[in-house]
Amino acid sequence: MNIKHALRMNGMLLILDLYQETLPGWFTSLAAIPVSLLLKYLTTGRFREPLEVRAAWAEHGKHDTYLTLTELHRCCHILLPGVKIRKHLLWRYSLMRKKTEDF
Repeated sequence: MNIKHALRMNGMLLILDLYQETLPGWFTSLAAIPVSLLLKYLTTGRFREPLEVRAAWAEHGKHDTYLTLTELHRCCHILLPGVKIRKHLLWRYSLMRKKTEDF
C-alpha cells in the first residue's frame, strides 16, 4: 500500500522529523542551542541527561541518518509534488500534503 491509497480524499499527510543542518544553516541554528538547553532544564531540572541515558541514545541513534533540507526538497519534488515543507526551530521540519484528485 502506498500513501495515495492510505489517505482518504481531502485527508492530510503530516510528517514531523529531524533534518541534518548544513554549514550555511549553522549560523541561524545557533539560536536553537540556548532554547534547547532552556527547554531541557525547564522540563527535567537539568541541562544534561545522566550518563546512562546519553549512552542509550548514542547506541540507539548511531546508525540514524538525516536528510538535509536541500535533499528533502529534492525528494519531495519527485515523490510528493505540492507538499508544503516548513523548517522549525530545534532542527525539525514538517511536511503537509492534502490528498486531492491528482494525488
